Amino acid sequence: MSTAGSLRGRAEIAARVAAYRAKKELEFGGEIWEKSFYDRRVRDAEDYHVFRHYIQLNPVKKGLVAATEEYFYSSARPGFLAG
Repeated sequence: MSTAGSLRGRAEIAARVAAYRAKKELEFGGEIWEKSFYDRRVRDAEDYHVFRHYIQLNPVKKGLVAATEEYFYSSARPGFLAG
């Protein structure tokens, strides 16, 4: 198995364990991860900008804010500096 495949497998196991623990500790009966979730690779700068814009629009689509600039909690917002 390649390093990437091995890492992907470990990430999937970690996600399952996290979901199990969250459901148990929070007594949550629903799903933690969306059924339609799948990972996507960022292949170039254009992909990066497309994905970043998609992420920025999520709070607007959910009605949390009227414009992307109003949502300060996104790592995709302009000016975000990782801690």
